[in-house]
Amino acid sequence: MSKNRIFIPLLIVLFAFIPRYIYLTQIESSDPSFYHLLAGTDARTFQGWAENILQGKIEGNDKLLYTSFLSLIYRWAGNDLYAVRLIQIILGSLIPLLLYFTGKLLYRESVGLVAAGLASFYAPFVFYEGTILIASFQVFLMALLLFALSLAVKRLRPLYWLAAGLVMGLMSIDRGNILLFIPFFLLGIPAVFKGTGKKLWQGVTFFFLGIAIVQAGLFSLHFSLTGTGKVKTNPLGVHLYRGNAYGASGQYGRLSALPAVPPGQSYLLATARSIRAHPGAWMKLLGRKSLFFLNRYEIPNNYSFEYSQRYYSLLRYLLHFGWIAPLGLLGMVMAARERRLRLFLLLALSYGISIIAFFVVSRYRLPFVPLLILFAAYLLTNARRFLQEARVSRKVIYFFLIIGLFWISNRNLHLSYPNAPYNWGSAYLQAGNFQKAIPHFEEAIRIYPGYAKAYDALGNSYLRLGEIDKAIVAYERAVSLESGKASFHNNLGTGYFEKGRWEEAIREYEKALELRPDYDKPYYNLGNLYRRLGREKEAREMFRKAKGLKD
Repeated sequence: MSKNRIFIPLLIVLFAFIPRYIYLTQIESSDPSFYHLLAGTDARTFQGWAENILQGKIEGNDKLLYTSFLSLIYRWAGNDLYAVRLIQIILGSLIPLLLYFTGKLLYRESVGLVAAGLASFYAPFVFYEGTILIASFQVFLMALLLFALSLAVKRLRPLYWLAAGLVMGLMSIDRGNILLFIPFFLLGIPAVFKGTGKKLWQGVTFFFLGIAIVQAGLFSLHFSLTGTGKVKTNPLGVHLYRGNAYGASGQYGRLSALPAVPPGQSYLLATARSIRAHPGAWMKLLGRKSLFFLNRYEIPNNYSFEYSQRYYSLLRYLLHFGWIAPLGLLGMVMAARERRLRLFLLLALSYGISIIAFFVVSRYRLPFVPLLILFAAYLLTNARRFLQEARVSRKVIYFFLIIGLFWISNRNLHLSYPNAPYNWGSAYLQAGNFQKAIPHFEEAIRIYPGYAKAYDALGNSYLRLGEIDKAIVAYERAVSLESGKASFHNNLGTGYFEKGRWEEAIREYEKALELRPDYDKPYYNLGNLYRRLGREKEAREMFRKAKGLKD
């Protein structure tokens, strides 16, 4: 027995580690941004914040837990992105183990084993563990929270409740939506626990104490480093407006694409007024967001799971959301009769609402998946019993329910995102591999023909390959789509310069300066152009102005 108690957990971790390590070797050899994160992405922002933490600076950092985790790795291994990813896949390999123990504690070992198997080979887990993003760390914390809660529910010891509160508090540092569980938890106590004795309320008190300890520690850290206890968080009102205003897509989108909020009016009030003015549209939006939440498509922000599947075959052969979600959701329906599982149903319900209430993005949904996996395992291990005990009419209901859930989860939403190929192309462009960058920019343009940035980047790629005519065509298209962008005019001017079209180049550089007088590059470029034309006095004046802006 003692050998099994060691052997099974080790085997689970090993099986989970193998696909993750294979994927790590694949992306190291072919991802152009593996060692050099792309500027403008969240990953690069987090890297910068982690570097600031090493210098004792936390101003502007609203993802303090994950970036502190990064900074610890940087302190130990230097700014080594391979080390970060390796540690993340090690933590990811512990997620199936935590789900194994959770299932075993709550029900029986077979539930834990099935849950561990599903989590070991779940493709989005593997994908996000290879990124420098919060998602995989939040999934690990969710699995840890489930384990701590299972101990607390099973044994009702204050120490386990305290541990659960501490983990939830840690999760809330970077993603405050987890705290929506608190009212669900309080209201659901009678449905979850038999009686409300002293031992239970003592445990509940320790649970909230754990959350409070983390929040107090966060306040103290901010006070010691910034002189103020004010903690920077993502603005609730802005995100509510982004996800619920009239015209919102239900996904992450630019505020500029939505109706402007009147000066002095809060985003919360603007959201409420928008919903009141367009209740029918808002109800449709809620339905759309619910569909996004339940569908297999991993809605991207910076990195696209679907686009990466084209280049990493491993991701195509592992499990995806379309398999896990229907089983997990039906498992939740079946588990409602089990008192010991109701707390986890409340956690699933509160977390799902906290995502749909704002907007749906793959990496925000990801921490919900351990709950789905747990209930999918519960369903799979009890399916035979359910079918034997159920009446014929109930079996018919189960059949149509699972068919409907599979249809919702796997239907083609015909979504595509130009940012995914654009970011791949930008990574190749940054790495100096211009030939490989071009197909990605062309793909971004195919998805969204009005994507001015992609045309501009395509022009940059052609320019560096010496294909000046193609570069000019791309630059001209970028300018025609977004004529108010100074950098586009500057780049078009450079294309004309390389072709010897001097007057047109001067016109574009001057237009860039008209749009943005503090832009130094057009001054340098004009200086070089005037020098080429023998207009030395004008050239020196342009260089002087450029240097003044640099200084």
